[in-house]
Amino acid sequence: MEQACNCYYQLYSDAPFITDIANLYFQSLSKFGATEKLNLELQSLIKQHPKISSVYVYAANWHNDPQFLVDNLVTGLALRPDNWFLHQTLINAYLQLNQYPEALKQAQEAYQRHNCGPFQTAFLAKCYYYCNDFEQATHLAKQALNIDVDNSTALWLITATTSSREEKQNSLAFVKQLLLKQHSIDSGIWHYWHEGQHLLPESELQDFVDMLLVRYHNEWFTYCIAAQFYSQFHKMDKAIEILNTGQEKFPLIPRMYSEQADIELAIGDISAAIESTKKALKINPSWDTVAKKQSELYEKQGNLNQALQTIADCLSHNSLDGILHGFYADYALKLNKKQEALTHLKQAIRFNIDYPWGWEQLQEITAELGVPEQAFELANELTTHQPHLAPTWRFKAFLADDRQTKSAALNRRFNAIQWMSPATPNCRNYIHDKVNLPLR
Repeated sequence: MEQACNCYYQLYSDAPFITDIANLYFQSLSKFGATEKLNLELQSLIKQHPKISSVYVYAANWHNDPQFLVDNLVTGLALRPDNWFLHQTLINAYLQLNQYPEALKQAQEAYQRHNCGPFQTAFLAKCYYYCNDFEQATHLAKQALNIDVDNSTALWLITATTSSREEKQNSLAFVKQLLLKQHSIDSGIWHYWHEGQHLLPESELQDFVDMLLVRYHNEWFTYCIAAQFYSQFHKMDKAIEILNTGQEKFPLIPRMYSEQADIELAIGDISAAIESTKKALKINPSWDTVAKKQSELYEKQGNLNQALQTIADCLSHNSLDGILHGFYADYALKLNKKQEALTHLKQAIRFNIDYPWGWEQLQEITAELGVPEQAFELANELTTHQPHLAPTWRFKAFLADDRQTKSAALNRRFNAIQWMSPATPNCRNYIHDKVNLPLR
């Protein structure tokens, strides 16, 4: 990967405005985990060429600091006012910084400027939602779904804006009507199933599955949902039969074998479940969910070395997945490979900062290895590079030894959030009652 970075850098330095070359270089830095270097490259490019619009598109694609994006994308939009991607990225940056009125204002301007398709409509609806205008958010979300029942943002909104069971059932009925009028690619179908299995009686779910088997018999997800339905109501033989039919039709869809593994585990056949996960990972070796599932199955058999190897193989495809690094660290600790565990714990936290288990383990293992300062150094690194993220300050306060540092970190944390999280009362307890800070 380092050689690839160097190679792409040579090409990029000669031609930074050839989009494909620049993106290959930025992608290689991202995959290598060189986030700070990537950010510095983008910042330098904008500083040197502030009037070239493509540098702002690069930043929108690759820079991970929302405050930097807010500070710079306004200039980019002045150069490229019709670029929807720049609008979208700026709006998301405002949302990340909890600046909801600014996000809504930007979304309204973008909505007026662009073609007002379902994607833009749902995006505007999301901003109304964060500004607590649920009525307008719901209205716009339904407007988007009337055009595209697979709009995931709109589907999320019509659930998020409801509270009672009756309201949620009504929103599902609305989605089902659209599924009968439009042909869903997958999101609308999955939304109805995931929400419906907790809200609807067996008879209505059976009707839905029967509809899928007739109207969507040439879609792979039909067989997965049908199998889930039958296994949920303890008809395991029927579930396996449905999956086998799906596997014959879609032998290269890894989800078919992952679903079978779930059913085999439910009936207690761990060896068969492992074989099914192997088939899924052979087709898609980067599928982290199945890799974690397979590692847990190996652990049930007492084979920790194979569990660790499964995670290592998946990490070779997903080097920036913090939770996978956490899984690796967990198995390394169980195998008494503490130095390996420490390395992966640090990566796990860098890529997934709000990770209480990771921080707890980091504190314990650095103490055991005689390097307790490394935990606090990591917290310092993260508060320096991502100060807008409240969890960085929370964990810095947790790890600090002295009251003054803890108090300063907590004050920065309170400035980074606009609502009370479950951790906040505990943090305040430290300030007033001089107790140790919990992670949550």
